[in-house]
Amino acid sequence: RRPPRSTQSRSSAASDVYKRQAIHLPEYIKQRADLKEKGVEKVFALAVNDPFVLTEFAKRLGGKESIIFLADGSADFTKKIDMVSDLSEAGLGIRSKRFSMIIEQNNVTEINDEQGPGLSDLSRVNTILLQLQKKKKEA
Repeated sequence: RRPPRSTQSRSSAASDVYKRQAIHLPEYIKQRADLKEKGVEKVFALAVNDPFVLTEFAKRLGGKESIIFLADGSADFTKKIDMVSDLSEAGLGIRSKRFSMIIEQNNVTEINDEQGPGLSDLSRVNTILLQLQKKKKEA
């Protein structure tokens, strides 16, 4: 017996989100030393989820020593920085867009907003490393 259509899309959307996170975050974990070498003091991963789910996710990725995982359960912070992705139609509710940013002295100096659900290189660690390299040359 086939499940209702909404269950299929919700499952597909959820697995797609996990696949993307399973690519992006491990890169940041793996290249943490490169980021540190470029002057990055801290790396944060933000998710619109509860802290318990995020703690388990961090354990599975093995990145608790490299990345600070931040739970934004009600999406308050995500809304304030205008990075909301409304996935209600897929049964997933309000989430965060996939993005990366560089913050220097409490100012956002670079923001890489994926602008949609497709997988791209825009928020990946190599983009951040290139941006940091460019900033160093300009300094």
